[in-house]
Amino acid sequence: MNKKIPHNGFYLFKSCLIGLEYPGAENSTRFVFDKLGIDYYDDPRQSCCTGMGMNLDVVTPLITSVLAARNFTLANQANHPYFATICSTCYGVNKEACEWTNKDPKLFTQVKNILSRAGLDVKRDYLNAEHVFHAAEVFYQWKDAIKDHVVIDFGGIRIATHHGCHFYKIFPEYVVGDPEYIQVLDELVRVIGAESISWYSEKNYCCGSGFRHRWISRDLSRAAAYDKLISVKREGAEILINMCPMCAFQFDRYDTLLEKLFATKLGIIHLNIAQLLALSMGADPYKVVGVQTHSVKVEPLLKKLKII
Repeated sequence: MNKKIPHNGFYLFKSCLIGLEYPGAENSTRFVFDKLGIDYYDDPRQSCCTGMGMNLDVVTPLITSVLAARNFTLANQANHPYFATICSTCYGVNKEACEWTNKDPKLFTQVKNILSRAGLDVKRDYLNAEHVFHAAEVFYQWKDAIKDHVVIDFGGIRIATHHGCHFYKIFPEYVVGDPEYIQVLDELVRVIGAESISWYSEKNYCCGSGFRHRWISRDLSRAAAYDKLISVKREGAEILINMCPMCAFQFDRYDTLLEKLFATKLGIIHLNIAQLLALSMGADPYKVVGVQTHSVKVEPLLKKLKII
């Protein structure tokens, strides 16, 4: 798909899990947007997409649709109609909510009536799946401009990427390029001068989380994560770049557990694409990038790059 990504008018769609586990990814997104002069609106009224609850079957499609329509209405009223999500689940859920309400007139009427009680007038054209982008896609649109802001030399650093199921598998028709050979993050890695491992045997594998599978299929979930990480390690990657907080949690928080279970040293550093770009642009690794929240220590990389 030759996707058209706007240059401005973005509604920064924040993530519950990122805010809780890796707030530096959120701060880094703002930092990069500010550096590039991207016009965005950070709305304190924005609510959760309900992705976690919806995928665990504790939140109904109606609730998800109502909250999505509320957020879209707020975004359009603020003249920033294009969502820039930091989380791949938020990306997928908001696209799904648009499709549900546009295909089901009864659902749209329910949503409209509920929101009218809160003083919000939702319009059908607000709910446009093509107006939902991941922040990584926004970075991709500005990749040529990113080069002008890189101040840290990443030359010689081998980096692998993990795009995550919710970005390119659920809605492949919306993906930039070939979803079977996804390269959005890899192109951004190359922009900062690092060496991108553009392909490895498990590149398109799931992180193994699958929301509930982490708890009800623990052996399968952990084996999937290990297979992914050992494949990355065999390629000599120092860093695995992600764009989804669930994937980051699965890889980073479970590093020590996986090492014990499989008697193998992993120790791969995990960074959100926004964190990587922010570091390359000179962001403070602690105050902005938030490396202190990571389970796998990022300091060895910072020392190698002479940031600390």
